[in-house]
Amino acid sequence: MTADDPSASDAADEPTAWYGADALHDPYNDAETHRLHGMDLAVQSDAPVCRRCDGPGILETRVPHVWDNGYGEPLPCVRVLVLCPACDHGTPAAADLLALFTVDDRIGDANAEVFGDLVARWLAEATALPAHPATLEDSGD
Repeated sequence: MTADDPSASDAADEPTAWYGADALHDPYNDAETHRLHGMDLAVQSDAPVCRRCDGPGILETRVPHVWDNGYGEPLPCVRVLVLCPACDHGTPAAADLLALFTVDDRIGDANAEVFGDLVARWLAEATALPAHPATLEDSGD
């Protein structure tokens, strides 16, 4: 990240998150992507689709992941996590983040710190669970 461009990222292994266009207010500029609490954030016009149930999600993140191919060979990939009201309501960190989106329909200066903390907790919780095969993509490495 540079002082001139708050949307620039200098760390490829950090999570990237996408949000529906109505959920995120960009406090920095009119760019489609910006930086918040160590994450690159991008606004998208459509809600992400949950890869587990094919239902509408609220937030999508992409995190580096290593998959064991069953032969003891680690395969680098990307794990796509979607915050899904149907699939994630039973896990504590996800439930807290879903509650934030129920109370606040937009993310902006007033709730950015709480949002960042909740996303970090959700990511820690979600990445500790075994990966669903439908959530994995080739990283190209």
